[in-house]
Amino acid sequence: MSLRVVRRKGTKTLYIRGTVRGVRCYEAAGTESRALAEAYKAKRETQLFEGALIGRRVAVSFGEAALSYLEFEPRSERTEYDVHWSARTRRRRPSGARSMRRWRRS
Repeated sequence: MSLRVVRRKGTKTLYIRGTVRGVRCYEAAGTESRALAEAYKAKRETQLFEGALIGRRVAVSFGEAALSYLEFEPRSERTEYDVHWSARTRRRRPSGARSMRRWRRS
């Protein structure tokens, strides 16, 4: 069964309902326009189909990725320090700051 656009009684909001490769879907389209709801339905159907074929994307935290990077092959002490520092603070400098030194002073 594929997805379809439906309207519940007493509401103006359209909903997307159906199954794609065994994955059930029932969610609000967030619009009253049938054309926008159909576009959202097509996008969501593609996402569910790809998710069923490929599998869901695995979310990895920055800290886990940094640790994996260090364990993959030997790194210099400076690289290990930088990776540990950035994984610990997880801060980014503002786009206007040219260097970390200037950013820390402000």
